[in-house]
Amino acid sequence: MGLFSLLFGGRLNIVCQKCGKKYSVGKNAVVITMDDWRNYARRTIGASDADDRKQEDLVSGIETSKPEVRKSILAEAREKAKHIRKALSRGQKRTWRCHACKNINAYHI
Repeated sequence: MGLFSLLFGGRLNIVCQKCGKKYSVGKNAVVITMDDWRNYARRTIGASDADDRKQEDLVSGIETSKPEVRKSILAEAREKAKHIRKALSRGQKRTWRCHACKNINAYHI
């Protein structure tokens, strides 16, 4: 089975092409986007031009997060999922890295 994405509600459902791990960003998974990394680098080390190279989003399950913080983590993840869906609908090419096997996958609508 190939990589596929189902986009609905505030979640982004993706499956790793290599290991088959299923993530539902906003339900049982979180994402750190390229923009998150760039903004962090600009704030902390003043990076500017060098941080604009393309990098993949990082996707991970929330199994190990503390129950008392899951609700806020998932709310933020749903917002990021909306941002990713919007970028994909505009034709942006994006990739994500599976936390389980480290494989880089393309998002698909």
